[in-house]
This record gives sequence, structure tokens and C-alpha cells, in this order.
Amino acid sequence: YVRSLQSLPREWANRDIRLFLERRLPESLSGGALLKSYPDAAQRLAACADGLFLYARTAVNFIEGKHERPEDALELLTSRTVGAGLNSLDKLYLSVLLSAFPPDNFKKYAQVRERLQLVLACVALLKSPVSLEVMEGLTRIPSEHIRARIDCLHTVIAYDSAEGESRIQ
Repeated sequence: YVRSLQSLPREWANRDIRLFLERRLPESLSGGALLKSYPDAAQRLAACADGLFLYARTAVNFIEGKHERPEDALELLTSRTVGAGLNSLDKLYLSVLLSAFPPDNFKKYAQVRERLQLVLACVALLKSPVSLEVMEGLTRIPSEHIRARIDCLHTVIAYDSAEGESRIQ
């Protein structure tokens, strides 16, 4: 008997996601601090995940990221005003983008905005991982600028710099 994950009751998935979050968050310094300040953080994030484990994993990466206060990351992810009308995963990605590139800075620095848009467009169209050098050739943006954009979005862009050659996907 085979059953797809989509056919399981949403409550089961949400419970498993909450359990994942309760076990995974304390493994990092920022996640542990978050749970001390907000004991209901795992429950709040599980509700936002809406049955998607990808949301939960990405949210944990975001919270463990470069935030001085993980509470700010939690508030951004669970805010009802950010991304109103979007599905949970789109709202998560929007939260990550807004955190990495605040709109005020985006408006001021046209070149940064244009470079980011070009890098994101290339990443979205990639069929397989490419090196920073290949991405530089495709975009004509220096690899150090591409790396800076990718570093800001490590939560949602796979970037592997193992074995001496960086790979983006």
C-alpha cells in the first residue's frame, strides 16, 4: 500500500513539522535563545509552514542566519502583514528578500538592484549547478559581487564552496 504525502491529513504534517522545529531549533545558539524567549516559536512556525517541510527547514536556516536577534526573524516570518495574500512559501521567500535587501536601500542603489535581479534571474533558470566563474560569464558581473548577493540569500539559494570550486544552484 502506497500513500502520497499530499493525501495525509494536514494536521499530521503540521505536528511532524512542529516536532522537527522543537528538535532542530535548540541545536543552534540563535534557535535555542529564540525558544527561551518565545516558547511557542515552533508552534507559530509550524502553523506558518502549512504542511510544508521545505518551509520549516528554510525558516530554521533563516533564523540561524546573520540575525543579531532571532526574535526579529521570527516576527518577520510570522507577520500577518508581510506578503499578505501570498502562499506560505512565497511569503517566506519574500521575508528573506526583504531582510537581505531592505526596500529603502534597493531604491537608492540602482546598480545593486539591477545586479541582484540579474543574478536571481540566472539562478532561477539554472538547470544544473554552475561555478561563480560561469555565472560571471553569463551576467558580466564580477564574481565577488555575485558572491556578495548569494551570501545574503544563503537561506534560499544553494551555494556549495567545497572542494575549491564554488557551485550555485
